[in-house]
Amino acid sequence: QNPPMLLGDGYTWERPLPADVRLSWSYLVTRQDPPERFLPLCLKILNVASPLAVQILADSLSRDNSLSCLTVATKAIKAEIKSRMPFMKRYVFAPGPPLHSTQTSLVRRAFDHAAAVDYKAVFRSLA
Repeated sequence: QNPPMLLGDGYTWERPLPADVRLSWSYLVTRQDPPERFLPLCLKILNVASPLAVQILADSLSRDNSLSCLTVATKAIKAEIKSRMPFMKRYVFAPGPPLHSTQTSLVRRAFDHAAAVDYKAVFRSLA
């Protein structure tokens, strides 16, 4: 069972998203008349969402249950979602310069937002 994901301002969502939330989000990210009509509202939601909440929104199914919302989102909304998604679905890079760099590599500090779930499982197995 997945833990609730903090959206912001005390709201939590669980996977999978409740149908009414999923369908509302799908409607917002796909509407194109006029183009990007709901971009300001989507930005408000994304700005308060934790990285894992953004991942849940991106992965949620669209209205026809065949594709993810990220796949069917308008161009501008898709770019905003991607810019807030965790790397490899769990790592968020810390702001600032790289810790180390060479001609062939770059080392960045990152926060592992899924580590708490992993460590909880390890601790339970040791108890």
